[in-house]
Amino acid sequence: MCEIRRSPDHPVVQPVSTHPLAAVTRRFCGLPATQPIVATGHQPVLPHPGILAKYIMVNRLASTHAACMVNAVVDTGTGPLGHFDVPCGGGHTLNMLDEGTGLWATRDAARVRPLQMPAGCAASIEQGIQEVSAAWLQSKGETAAHQAAAAQATVIRPWAGSFHNVWASQLLAAPIGVAVLHAMRDDPAGCVALYNEAVEAHPGLGVKLLRASGDFELPLWVVSNGSLQTATAQDLDVGGANLLPKALLTTALLRVAVVDHFVHGIGGYAYDEIMEQWISRWLGWTPCPMSLATATVYLPGCSPAELDLETQRRVLKLRRLQHDPLGAGKVALSPSKAATLERIKAAGSASARAEAFATFHHDRQQAQEAAEVAKALCDVKASRAARASRARRDWACPLYPRQMLESLANAF
Repeated sequence: MCEIRRSPDHPVVQPVSTHPLAAVTRRFCGLPATQPIVATGHQPVLPHPGILAKYIMVNRLASTHAACMVNAVVDTGTGPLGHFDVPCGGGHTLNMLDEGTGLWATRDAARVRPLQMPAGCAASIEQGIQEVSAAWLQSKGETAAHQAAAAQATVIRPWAGSFHNVWASQLLAAPIGVAVLHAMRDDPAGCVALYNEAVEAHPGLGVKLLRASGDFELPLWVVSNGSLQTATAQDLDVGGANLLPKALLTTALLRVAVVDHFVHGIGGYAYDEIMEQWISRWLGWTPCPMSLATATVYLPGCSPAELDLETQRRVLKLRRLQHDPLGAGKVALSPSKAATLERIKAAGSASARAEAFATFHHDRQQAQEAAEVAKALCDVKASRAARASRARRDWACPLYPRQMLESLANAF
């Protein structure tokens, strides 16, 4: 089952950016200065189909507009990169790497662990796990971010082609990033006031307000002892290379001076409405157009409707077995129950019918202790318990049958 969501129907790729810092910023990022650039971005993790849809959409736009494709790698995280959930048994998490801690952009690349296949996997899932392992083994890079981005690229490439990487951790060193840091240093109060005003204009998105008095908080991270903390105006003078852009500033820098169209998922598409209001009112900058592309893809037989139907069938079988234990869960009455009902019907007196009915219930109660009834009850409980895991839409792409990913790609 595959559901596609795109907006708008006909995305606009603007001409090459005319922002005064666009050309030098693109050269800084190793990108062409005169060719249209279409981009999307994400953390360097194995993509699920909803993420893959963004890259497929970029590929289609690039083909139409003869554009360069960019992957904005959000390498500013600190958590594990090698954890990998698989639908084996009741759900299992593999750890593909022996990795350290700290910022992805500066953490050393990890050693890839030998593959340990979990028990209880379907053949198609085993194949997907092997593909993931192979992607990690092929990945190269001095840092954890470069290594993980290489593994991600291997998974994406069959469906969306090859991308140029732009690293979020390097954007503040680019000409457009230097300019925004100067603007924050000159006007922290205006930056924060207009940022908070934009956040308050979109209250349902849950974006946190910045502290707007004293030592102003800024839409930046500062790296401290390997962890990330919200930067303040004071950190502009001492933070230096330890400063990193938060999400809204990252997309602002990209959409103002690096790319000519940006494809978001659902979350980014909503959050960037805040960014557009903030950056245009504060600095007068106009971000390039954006669009939305996402997909909902379930493993075979695991859509909510299919899982509900499966559970209903198991419940029905259980009820039939409980009321007719010798009927094997079928609609038709077992010969034993049919004969018992006939005896009850043919009984000549009320007392005889009551005695036959009591005998029937006694026999049924004993028969319910049979292994088949107990198994049916376990099947119902297992079906309900596993529903949330089986209905997940965020398994890594290699775990889905190839034909499902082909259908996803063809939908664009």
